[in-house]
Amino acid sequence: MDYENKENHFKPRGNLFLEISAILIFVILILFAGVVFHFHTEVSRLYDDKAELLARIESFESRLGEDRNESDLSRLLAEQNNLRDQVSDLVKQIEATMAADFERRLEETQKRIEELEQRVQTVASARPQEQAFAVEKDARTKVINDIQVDLVGCAEKMMYVYCDVSLNNLGRTGRKVEVSNAGTLVADNNGNAYRISSFTLGTASEKEVRYKANVFVSKARPVNLRFRFYLPHSRVSSFAVVQFNVDGASVPFEQVTVDR
Repeated sequence: MDYENKENHFKPRGNLFLEISAILIFVILILFAGVVFHFHTEVSRLYDDKAELLARIESFESRLGEDRNESDLSRLLAEQNNLRDQVSDLVKQIEATMAADFERRLEETQKRIEELEQRVQTVASARPQEQAFAVEKDARTKVINDIQVDLVGCAEKMMYVYCDVSLNNLGRTGRKVEVSNAGTLVADNNGNAYRISSFTLGTASEKEVRYKANVFVSKARPVNLRFRFYLPHSRVSSFAVVQFNVDGASVPFEQVTVDR
């Protein structure tokens, strides 16, 4: 059975996790862009130096064509060779600097990426535990995943015990909530446990649900449920535990009085 409001659309509460992931990816892209910009600036500066040295070499070669003096020629050739050696050393320095700096920055970036991925995994692994945690407000009210579960009361009638429950939405938008008979039971003070027979949507509905149902809980109106338990051999005045399964989590209430 699927009770849901077709005029409303269910929106998962995973938007926060998606926003965190998008921000982390954006930070990684900014870091990588910074590394590329740094390398571009360094290479431009070193190649400007190289161009200046090559211009000086060309100037000396031009002077060689004009000056035929043997001594000047020897001096200019020596200076030319010296400049060529400087250019060769500069090229090697560029290559060594780029390789070392790139490896270092790549290692730092990779380490930051791993740290950010670890943070994402930590947030993702913490979410199920957070969703499955029920907060107790008082003896008859508990909260699970922004759904407030109120135990209205339990009453005995014709070997059956009926427990009425109200679901209230504390979140920002309405959403679908699964109600299941898995783990739903009552237990008396003698240790006898009785599982659910069926439950209905509302307190006057004749259509019973025996396994599970999806119920849409809006902000404006609470949803009432009635759970029926079969107690063929005993009459009890109170239960040690009355437990329901709402939104995938067990919601227990202790020391519940049974009205007649």
